[in-house]
Amino acid sequence: MSTTGFAALYRKMNADPKYQAEKLSVGFLSEVHLRMTAQSITKAELARRAEVSPAYITKLFNGSSNLSLETMSKLALALDCSVSLHLDTGEQKKAVKHAAKTKARPARTARASVA
Repeated sequence: MSTTGFAALYRKMNADPKYQAEKLSVGFLSEVHLRMTAQSITKAELARRAEVSPAYITKLFNGSSNLSLETMSKLALALDCSVSLHLDTGEQKKAVKHAAKTKARPARTARASVA
């Protein structure tokens, strides 16, 4: 596959709501897994804390069940965390890429001097 073809496929996939939803789900569950590891929590313990069945946790991690906002909240609370959602315009990523290309440094703020 050519680079142009790959770029077009990537743009097409990123425009697909189902792909975006799956990407969000995988990202969230990856973070849950990291928190579980950091806290030495098993899936069974997570299920107990979140008041869901161990089978449901397995289904979530296998990708055979959709995450709801309520389930995300239950998992986060079970790990002493919270969920944060926001809309991303992509401007931050563009700024970071531009800064990396130009090796620009953030502008320093002027300091007032007291004489």
